[in-house]
Amino acid sequence: MRRFPSFQGRLRGVKLEYQDYQDTIEKYDGVETFFYLDPWYVGLAPSNECEIDLDELLLILIDIEGKFLLSFNDAPIIREKFDQFYFQSFDAPRRFAGKYSKEDSFQAQELLIANYPFSIDKSKVQLLRKKTSYKQLSLLEV
Repeated sequence: MRRFPSFQGRLRGVKLEYQDYQDTIEKYDGVETFFYLDPWYVGLAPSNECEIDLDELLLILIDIEGKFLLSFNDAPIIREKFDQFYFQSFDAPRRFAGKYSKEDSFQAQELLIANYPFSIDKSKVQLLRKKTSYKQLSLLEV
């Protein structure tokens, strides 16, 4: 948090976990819980081992007590699979794990999926450009 002092107040009391999403949801799910899930995108995972089982994810999210926001690439299979939830899409930059230069970046449709109605102000979707890396900050500001 030292790198982002302007967010310290907003994230006070927030737990960030880096583990299997199933374990995290099982451990923390409750009516007061908010989950942000950002799995490897369909067709963009570095290996088959990283691909998420969409059917398994759907079954877990259907039964969740808390709220969730799921970030995915805007692919037809994702829209079909999660059609009972709320969607918002917007253009977002894509790079792969910082391996490429900014010339290798491209715009792609990002799809946010939630189990509650929401909207995003697309004018606030901003990029912070620092040397050759890009960071998306808008979700913390919305």
